[in-house]
Amino acid sequence: MQHISLVADRSSPVPSWWYDADRGGGWLLASGSHVVDQVRHWLGEVGSVSAASLLHRGDDADDSFTAHLTMTSGCEVTLVQSATAWGPPSGVTRVVGDTGTVWIDGNAGVWLADADHPDGRRLREAPPAEPSDDPRHRFTHLELGPFTDLCRRFSAAIAGGHSGDAATFADGVANQRVLDDMRAASRRQ
Repeated sequence: MQHISLVADRSSPVPSWWYDADRGGGWLLASGSHVVDQVRHWLGEVGSVSAASLLHRGDDADDSFTAHLTMTSGCEVTLVQSATAWGPPSGVTRVVGDTGTVWIDGNAGVWLADADHPDGRRLREAPPAEPSDDPRHRFTHLELGPFTDLCRRFSAAIAGGHSGDAATFADGVANQRVLDDMRAASRRQ
């Protein structure tokens, strides 16, 4: 679940293609692609999309979405995101299993709860965000850590080391198939 105010104010500066679905605009492709990639990386391949809803404020590209996925492993996944939520940003990703729950809270880090720690224990703190009124820095707290890690991995790969589990072209194609299935499911609603 993620709610941010990126386009809550329709006068927010965005690229000209943002509200044009025919040019790849909309929140599903802008953010949904990353969420689908994360789900596939953590839980394996998506077996089916049984429901999806793309929400619009007009006759333009989507600005919010929900979807229900079933992974080939049988795991059930629900995705909920909005780029039009007024107020402070909030985002939580939870994975619930038989013996515990792990979650990422965008403002509080990574947590784990199980029988030994029923209220949860923090495994990793969220990186501190530098306060700024400059609109160019709206997403620094989200982007700086992953970008820094990407640079470290590039550096390691250039030096001949292991670059980690970087996404491949095949991952991009698989992600796009899921996004296409989500669009198709939303038209059936």
